[in-house]
Amino acid sequence: MNNINELPTISEEDLVITEFQPSDYFDSDDMAREYLDNAFSSGNPEQALYALGQVAKYRGIDKISNETGLARSSLYRYFSGKGNPSFMNIQRVVNSLNMNLHVGA
Repeated sequence: MNNINELPTISEEDLVITEFQPSDYFDSDDMAREYLDNAFSSGNPEQALYALGQVAKYRGIDKISNETGLARSSLYRYFSGKGNPSFMNIQRVVNSLNMNLHVGA
């Protein structure tokens, strides 16, 4: 295949596009922690909440739900961009991940 006209094609029926999920690519707790730390450092609350959801998904929503007492449906809503979790619930999720929130200068 030296000619661009000889490249294989994919039909629309065979083409599958999925949403990128960072949690699918975490290979360690350290990587997940660094991702979350960078998101919280961004100053963008939507980005931080999305990242918290990705780390929760990596660790297991069922596990987070059991440890926090928060319903799975509530967790999914919080992290979907449609929810508005309280600071208390964010802290509960962070604690269940064995992480801490901190403020630095």
